[in-house]
Amino acid sequence: MTPASPSGLGWPVLVALVAGSLCAAGGTFLLKLGANGATALFDYVNMRVFAGFALYGIGSAAWIFAMSRAPLSVVYPFNALTFILVMAAGMAVLGERPGPAVIAGSLMILGGIGCIAIGSLA
Repeated sequence: MTPASPSGLGWPVLVALVAGSLCAAGGTFLLKLGANGATALFDYVNMRVFAGFALYGIGSAAWIFAMSRAPLSVVYPFNALTFILVMAAGMAVLGERPGPAVIAGSLMILGGIGCIAIGSLA
């Protein structure tokens, strides 16, 4: 096993973190679509739900790769990127309109992730 890099991220780890976030966001979005209109337990058994779980699995593999190669204190904040991606998908596809406080908080999250990424690239 390769130990975590003391300096933080390398490009392969950064790519894995972004891919993991994209998969987690896509999985969340598919779970939302699969759950829309469901009223009975078996209404939740559909291809969108299964695809959402599959994307979570792929994203988890990417996260495990990243955690094996970089400090957890650098890797874990990238989970917050998933929140931004899900919000963007909700806006683009579902027509959701977050308020100013949500937008401001999201920009702060992006700023924090950017600081971590820039400061940790090896």
